[in-house]
Amino acid sequence: LYAFAFPYFSENDPEIQSAEDLFARADLHDIAPLLRAKANKIRVFANQNDFLITSEDASWLTNLLGAQRVTFYPGGGHMGNLHVKEVQNDLMDSLQDLL
Repeated sequence: LYAFAFPYFSENDPEIQSAEDLFARADLHDIAPLLRAKANKIRVFANQNDFLITSEDASWLTNLLGAQRVTFYPGGGHMGNLHVKEVQNDLMDSLQDLL
């Protein structure tokens, strides 16, 4: 983050003066109205034991986008189950209405 992301984004956006500014900019809560407006085109696939997602995040995403667009598998960590055929099939099936 400090070696690549922060220098890049702070150079291209004068409002990003610190890592905290960058973190705030990356918070999905800040773009909730846009996400809600585009919910019919958004799909979330994640795992309950992903170290980047809290149970509060999972609830918030599900409430924001609708349960039909959000899938949380019980295990797999951070993207650790993409090799599982069932997960691949679920992901591809969820995109059919977008084609």
